[in-house]
Amino acid sequence: MGDIILGFIGIALSLFMIKFRRMIGDTVGDALWMQRLGGVFTITIFAAIAIFFWSLLMIFDLENVFLKPILKPFGAFGIG
Repeated sequence: MGDIILGFIGIALSLFMIKFRRMIGDTVGDALWMQRLGGVFTITIFAAIAIFFWSLLMIFDLENVFLKPILKPFGAFGIG
């Protein structure tokens, strides 16, 4: 039940990040590595999309299904 609530909070956070990306971008500032990837506003949108999909995975309890193949190569380090 807690994952579902956190998932909905994450979806709300991601929508908030997309709506107020200019305010977030002005607060965070612009770094050189952000310029190479499209700017601070693009990075904010990418982060919001990642949080949105992570929240959907939490709601439907599919985190392990999607993340296990990604984390499998890091099993030697105790991460997967």
